Amino acid sequence: MRTAEKNRLEHATPKVRQSIAKHIAWLNKRIDDIDEQTKKRIRQTPAWREKEELLVVTGVGPTTALTLVSMLPELGKLNRKEIASLVGSPPSTGTAVR
Repeated sequence: MRTAEKNRLEHATPKVRQSIAKHIAWLNKRIDDIDEQTKKRIRQTPAWREKEELLVVTGVGPTTALTLVSMLPELGKLNRKEIASLVGSPPSTGTAVR
C-alpha cells in the first residue's frame, strides 16, 4: 500500500499531494510499530529468539531473520526441500548457477 501511495504521489495534483503524503507518513508509522511489536514478541519467546539468533549468525540480516521466524514457524522442523516447497521456491543445490 505504501508503494502504491508513493506511486500516486508522483502523479497527484498539488492539492491531493498533501493528503497522500500524510497517508504515507501514517503507513510508515504503522509499519515501524508492527516491526517493533514483531521484534519484541520474537525476543520474548525463547524458541523464536534462538531461531532468529541462528539465522543472523549464518549471514541473514536482522530484518530477514525476524520475517522468517515470524512467517515460517516450521524452520528447524522441516528439511530444505520441504521448506522450499512450503514457500514456493526451488531448493538450493549448493552450487552456483551460471
